[in-house]
Amino acid sequence: MAAFGATPAMYRKSRQTGTLNLAGFDLKEIPAEILSPFDHLDEGESSQYVVLLNRLNLQDNEISVLPEAMDQIGEELNYLAMRGNLIKHIPKRLSGCGGLKQVDLSRNQISEVEAGALALPLLGDLNLANNKLAALPETLGDLRSLVKA
Repeated sequence: MAAFGATPAMYRKSRQTGTLNLAGFDLKEIPAEILSPFDHLDEGESSQYVVLLNRLNLQDNEISVLPEAMDQIGEELNYLAMRGNLIKHIPKRLSGCGGLKQVDLSRNQISEVEAGALALPLLGDLNLANNKLAALPETLGDLRSLVKA
């Protein structure tokens, strides 16, 4: 089932371009079409030609949890924008998206970053501003590619 406002054509286009913008769609969770695109192919659409997501914009929604299947999005994802949601916790499973270079989780309610959650070797730009963090994770210093935090 497509998220409110998101159409099958939007998901189909994302499987062709690798980019999906669902900013401001009042989403409560990350749609299954994103987490498992091969399970949601249109009739006649071949998995052979699917371009995996490399840019995902989910900002200004009402998403509160990064799902268990977050790591299924894959290594190709290099840009994740989720600012302005209701996320309280960054789980370790985010590190399963090892290709991430830019992550914007600002303007959420994050008070905890699980150990290893930001073990993203290519991460160069991390925005955690305007959250409820008392301290940044000690492992942030291990990110050799980080230019902007």
